[in-house]
Amino acid sequence: MVNVRSGPAALLIRPLPAMLGFEPRDAIVVVGLTASHRTGIVMRLDREDCLLPEVARALARSVAVHLTRAGYPQACIVSFRDGPLDEPDPAVDAVAQTLDEAVAVRDAWLVSDGRFRSQWCTDFACCPRRGLPVAGPLDEAGRDLGVDVVARRRPATSADAAARRRAMRARERALLARARTGGAWDAQALDLWRRAVDEAMDGRMPADAASGRLLAALDVIAVRDAIVVDLDELEAAECAEVLAGRADERIRESLWGLVDGRPARDRARVEAAVDLALHLAGLAAGSRGAANAAPMTIAAIGHWWLGDRAAAEHLADAALAAEPGYRLAQLVAATLIAGVNGR
Repeated sequence: MVNVRSGPAALLIRPLPAMLGFEPRDAIVVVGLTASHRTGIVMRLDREDCLLPEVARALARSVAVHLTRAGYPQACIVSFRDGPLDEPDPAVDAVAQTLDEAVAVRDAWLVSDGRFRSQWCTDFACCPRRGLPVAGPLDEAGRDLGVDVVARRRPATSADAAARRRAMRARERALLARARTGGAWDAQALDLWRRAVDEAMDGRMPADAASGRLLAALDVIAVRDAIVVDLDELEAAECAEVLAGRADERIRESLWGLVDGRPARDRARVEAAVDLALHLAGLAAGSRGAANAAPMTIAAIGHWWLGDRAAAEHLADAALAAEPGYRLAQLVAATLIAGVNGR
């Protein structure tokens, strides 16, 4: 049992919102640990899903596969929920039971209202019933646990389960609409993204239904690539070429321009796009595939262009955990590993 008064538990919990890219709510977060106890991959699960035994087992097996393949032999589990800390979370035990068959689960913590305690500690002198405060300097937490936490990172607030369901239903409806209308839908989706970025610059995020349509837009490779080009502030004609599946050398250079060192043309707009992408990632949290990977990859690219390499690495890793074969995230991760400078 970790003696939480000595600090390591709080130091592990404290940077999780920055590592995920959003503030988790009603969530189970699994943190991979190296053999030397340094943090690595972080995966978020929907807590409601983990309360269903069969679903919890399937999710835990999937997490175990990702951790094992990535070289993390142990893990910790953190439950973010509203409620008293002295009441165990059955979702934690449901995940831990299966996960521990393949990966050593070192401890599990409950987090609520800015405080935390170990689910498995029965010593109230070590873990008071009301828990201990999580608050503390993020940069200290990052240094002690091998996590680079940069001040620029602004975690978006994760949506509640009802908002996620509304957004994901809207996404499915939008994808069905695209199957009927094709290219016209793609152009409208790009316009919706641009308007949403404009609103994000004023601190406003789209409603759940509009967010679902944006998630659908990121599912479509041509629209997603046009959004990357739009981040680079090219003219509408160039984005139209990408939407149509045509791209000359100049457009391809911009599309894959994340590998060069040019500065972002409009930092404020890129920051707003990052915040929008993280908002969408919060609504897609717990989903598998491109629904989750695409917005995290867009946020990774934006963070990199803004010079926040650590955030880009964490988000690219999280995107690949959601969709291991997601090619744009693979490109970002590979280029980061190669040591290419951001913008």
